[in-house]
Amino acid sequence: MIADLVSAIETEGLPRLRAIDSLEAFWTIYDGSDHIFAQQWPEDRMICLIALGDIDAARAICETLEPELRGDSFPNDIWVQNRRRKFLAVAEPLRVGDRVTLATILHGWEADNIRGTKLEPYWEPTPFPLERSST
Repeated sequence: MIADLVSAIETEGLPRLRAIDSLEAFWTIYDGSDHIFAQQWPEDRMICLIALGDIDAARAICETLEPELRGDSFPNDIWVQNRRRKFLAVAEPLRVGDRVTLATILHGWEADNIRGTKLEPYWEPTPFPLERSST
């Protein structure tokens, strides 16, 4: 039974994970997924689209989130506050198409997630597709 699990991981799981070698590759899998997590968190979809440089698609999601997250309707709900914090951080620079500010925000979040982990010594920040495209 354990041998079957190890075999499945080695032959099915690891090749799929190894294929995710870029943000674009991750997005292809994430966007094509019908898993609930891929559809449930529109603010995460928006952030991925920002990182990919698809400002128009990210802005469209931002506009749908604005009525829910602009106001502070649930000040004691940590989950809603985390969603709201992400939204508010990018809403204005996204609205005006400020790619430099958006990239700075994303790099800050990236650094916050890696600092203090065992991966930190190996981590090197790299440009997001957002920074490589100009439109």
